[in-house]
Amino acid sequence: MSDLLKDLKNYILQELYPDFDEDEDENFIFLDSVPSSPDSIIVISEYQGTPGLVLDERKVQILCRDPVYSTAKALSWQIRNLLDSINPEHRVFLGENSDRTAVIKALQPPFFLQNDERNRIIFDCNYKVRTVRD
Repeated sequence: MSDLLKDLKNYILQELYPDFDEDEDENFIFLDSVPSSPDSIIVISEYQGTPGLVLDERKVQILCRDPVYSTAKALSWQIRNLLDSINPEHRVFLGENSDRTAVIKALQPPFFLQNDERNRIIFDCNYKVRTVRD
């Protein structure tokens, strides 16, 4: 089985950063932690969802941080537009072999969350993800 957060990270890299090379490029997408550097990052975390008989409804938070307000906001919207669909049957295929399907819905539009201790801008968007268990 694969891990949902890793699957989401890989999907975002594949779709928005197709030239990203893990061996050569600095990591900027983090799972469940907010490092002090680099300045521009994406953080994917999971919080309490709802169990189901076959599919669980999981909740995921995606933070986008950047020193420039418009950059953090644009990235948050870019991710939202990638993951969320107005079509309720839109399925995202995740996993190394695209063997995990997920229906992802934004719980609200991306929003300004706060400035951090170094005055970098943080935007947030929360999602519900219906998928199989890890």
